[in-house]
Amino acid sequence: APSTFTKKVLLEDFTGTWCPQCPPAASAIANAMSGNSNIFGVGYHDGDPMQISETSYWSSYYNVTGFPTVYVNGPDTRWNFPNMGQVNNELTETATLGLALETTLVSGNLNIDVKVGFNTTPDEQVQLMVYLIEDNVTSSSAQAGSSQGTNYVHRDVLREVYTDQVGDAIEASS
Repeated sequence: APSTFTKKVLLEDFTGTWCPQCPPAASAIANAMSGNSNIFGVGYHDGDPMQISETSYWSSYYNVTGFPTVYVNGPDTRWNFPNMGQVNNELTETATLGLALETTLVSGNLNIDVKVGFNTTPDEQVQLMVYLIEDNVTSSSAQAGSSQGTNYVHRDVLREVYTDQVGDAIEASS
C-alpha cells in the first residue's frame, strides 16, 4: 500500500446524447481535469447507445432529477460547474486511505491487485468501486446541443463496472 496518501476527486456526470445542455458540463469536467492529475471524471450515459445497465440504478440512488447533473465524490454534493470551489475544497481535505492498483491483462482477462492503506481505522464502511471507462468515444446518436453531431467526442464514458453497484466492502482489519 502507498505510504502517503493524496486526495482525489471524482466528477460523476449524468448525461446523454439527447441532452442539449450536457456539452457544457462535459467541457467543465475536461477543464477541471486538465492540469490536475488528482481529478477524474466518469460519464453515466442515460437513454443513448452508451448506456449500461447500472446507469438506471445510480440515477435512482443519486436522485438525479435533470440532465446534466454532476456530482463531486458521491451523491452528497452536486457540482455547481464551472465553479471550482467545491472541487478545490475536496482536494484540500486529508485523504484517509490510499489505494495502489496493479493490473495485468492475461488471455483477455483484466486482473487487478488492490492494496489499501489507512491513516486511521475508519468509523464507517469503506467501499471500493472499480470502473472501466473509455475516452474519446463517438456515438451513432448525434449529440444534441453540439454542431458536431455524431462526430462529437465523449470523454470518460463508463463501459463496465467490476464491483457491486455500491462497491465491494474493504475491511479495515485487512
